[in-house]
Amino acid sequence: MTLSYEAWECRYILPTLPAGFARADLVQRFPASHIDDLREVDVYLLGRTPSVNVKLRRRTNALKVKVRRARTDDGLERWTTDMDTTLPVAKETWHEVLRLVGVNDADPNLHACSNVNAALEALSRMTPALDSVVVDKHRATLVVDGMRLETATVSAGDRRFASFAAEAADPDAIRRVLKTLKTAELGRPTNYIEVLVGAA
Repeated sequence: MTLSYEAWECRYILPTLPAGFARADLVQRFPASHIDDLREVDVYLLGRTPSVNVKLRRRTNALKVKVRRARTDDGLERWTTDMDTTLPVAKETWHEVLRLVGVNDADPNLHACSNVNAALEALSRMTPALDSVVVDKHRATLVVDGMRLETATVSAGDRRFASFAAEAADPDAIRRVLKTLKTAELGRPTNYIEVLVGAA
């Protein structure tokens, strides 16, 4: 499946989440219409900019691409999901995706890779080597009036950290929710790519 999806996001990443941001705290505070607990194991393909998020997702056996289109002074980011496609992926598509992470040449057999492991093996043969990192996330997502509130514990290489994020179509809706929380304890908003570059 290939789709285009746009949303605003404000994400905080830090060693551990302070009181009030655990799954149980959020469930008690917000009347969620849906709660999703999920484990994701993704392999992020890292480029030269934190504005591009490219990953191979094991759960869905897919190639996913997100691009940051804007960032506000208070740290909200507008991302579009430009691709979420099950492997195998066409040769032309691979070339387009790899150019986003600064790679101009791809393994000639990459388009024939029908699973994540095969794709990673083909990518490992590229010169120069493409930086990548395996990210294991355990996350809980609450849907509250159309907004997604997510809390997660994350392993990336030998690093461990936690994440809290709010995602919605309307950035002001995110701001209203954040005002009700003690976000000053969370530090500066960031995104996964900014953090993962140091984990590759």
